[in-house]
Amino acid sequence: MIREQTLLKGHKNVESFLQQKLSCDESTTKELLLRVPSIKTASAVKLNQMIQFLFSQGFTADHIVETPRILGHSGKVNAKLKLIFLYREVIIFVIYF
Repeated sequence: MIREQTLLKGHKNVESFLQQKLSCDESTTKELLLRVPSIKTASAVKLNQMIQFLFSQGFTADHIVETPRILGHSGKVNAKLKLIFLYREVIIFVIYF
């Protein structure tokens, strides 16, 4: 398991960590944190897990920046999202064929 200190190494705060993970500039990150203040208090470990999950599901950094509230959700929501993505793939498959 990745530790908080390891993730934040080289970053002065969560803001600079997100800036690097989402490849965005400082003003975009500040706006993101203003829109969803709870992200400031989230652990870097939790944020990293959610970002990695979203990337694995085909989301881009731009998608996350556009809808930053998703970063504030809990692990339970993460499991629900996995189900939603699974159903989405099944529905797309059925519609395609």
